[in-house]
Amino acid sequence: MSTYVDLMRLDFPEDEQEKMEMFAEIEGRLSRQRIEKANRFRRPEDRERSLCAGLLLDYALMRFGCREKTEEIGISEHGKPVLLSCPELFFNLSHSMNLVMAVTSDRPCGCDVEEVRKAVAGVSRRFFCEEECQEIFSCPEGVQRDRMFTRFWTMKESYVKMTGTGLTIPLDSFRILLPQKRPDGSLSQQTVQTDCVQIENRKCLEYAIGRVRRSGEHENCALYDFSEWMEEKMEKISGRGACASVCLSSEDRDVFFSFQNLSDVI
Repeated sequence: MSTYVDLMRLDFPEDEQEKMEMFAEIEGRLSRQRIEKANRFRRPEDRERSLCAGLLLDYALMRFGCREKTEEIGISEHGKPVLLSCPELFFNLSHSMNLVMAVTSDRPCGCDVEEVRKAVAGVSRRFFCEEECQEIFSCPEGVQRDRMFTRFWTMKESYVKMTGTGLTIPLDSFRILLPQKRPDGSLSQQTVQTDCVQIENRKCLEYAIGRVRRSGEHENCALYDFSEWMEEKMEKISGRGACASVCLSSEDRDVFFSFQNLSDVI
């Protein structure tokens, strides 16, 4: 089984009645567990993102003949959701501003999407290792530095979420290594991976795959950074800057990426 990454833009109707009808349709496709979880959020926008995350999970599970409404979802020891009725299928969800992300796979996986955050030195020193901080603050101050900070943040979060152990792994206890580009813009041979990502029905080498080094050794995992692709499409996707990453527990097999609007998924 391949790994599937889905990114969805939340394009709500401007008319409130139409929006209410849309969410009634969304809730009709979701389990009581997901609806109750969404209702625990105090801010309406957080509730809406949670419901849409459930909808995207339902969309993703349909590839495997499953539905979010009927699958029994439990919680692991460290709080990661798991499919109790289909333990061989793994998934992870993330949402930020008007974007929702899902990854489904036959191996442990994690994903994270974040609005671009300001690179703050104190936060970086607290959560990132020295080499990562150097890479972040070697970027020009402003948009470039903020994007690099957020790229590292999403990659580290996706790795931690993949492990399923939560923040029992300190974010500064492992290092993300990004591919190094030559002066002509091509990648150095030692960082080129064989994993392929399908973006908009085009099969291509994903040039932004990172590596994870922990306890002095490379982890057997594949780290995908979609941030540069998102930067190119951001005006169409969200109107604001965002970064997104996925981490898988091993490096073999194909990864397929797709993008939808909310209205296309319902």
